[in-house]
Amino acid sequence: MQRVYSVPVRCGSPLVMAAAAVAVAATAAIAQTAGAPAGQPSPPKSAPAPEAPKPDRKAIIAARPVVTAIEIVDFGLYKDTITGTKKDDRSPYGTVSVADKEELIKQTDVICAEKGATFGIRFKLTGSPAGRGVYVDEALYFPAPGIDGPKGKVRVDRSVPGTLEIEGVNYRAFEFIETTDMLPGTWRYSFAYRGKQLGGKSFTVKTDCKN
Repeated sequence: MQRVYSVPVRCGSPLVMAAAAVAVAATAAIAQTAGAPAGQPSPPKSAPAPEAPKPDRKAIIAARPVVTAIEIVDFGLYKDTITGTKKDDRSPYGTVSVADKEELIKQTDVICAEKGATFGIRFKLTGSPAGRGVYVDEALYFPAPGIDGPKGKVRVDRSVPGTLEIEGVNYRAFEFIETTDMLPGTWRYSFAYRGKQLGGKSFTVKTDCKN
């Protein structure tokens, strides 16, 4: 159950500006070598076009988004509204649900394995610039032996429907529908950016809710 964000195009970035300059220089060079029509004197050669400026490496690095950590906004049991599904071959079920209007019912990291229970987290990426969309590696780890998938037992779900906005609040949750999914033990959400672990959140799922 995830929200999807788009990545804005930054037309003023050094790479875009450098590419535009190269295109202008190439057009000028073609015009100079085209030549005059037959029987007419060739026009005087103009001064060579100036070389395109090289991209400023420091400016490019400074323009890159920086993601420092995952900040957990809240966690526990939620009530939400499913607005649709998206096909995702990385999901154990082949699809992921898109949810909206989630409401925290109870903040807890101990979950009773009951049909219809929806548990998860709301979180945001800390970093800069705020609002920039970035791709984050996400994973939900299941206890052994794993949940049932089309090709056997699955220990980790890496389905991700899109990018996340820096400093934007995001929602991830899992709903118990099948009894075979109600695995007791530690369930963990994990997040990484460019190979760096950002953090996550663990839940303890119990089948015996009296203790």
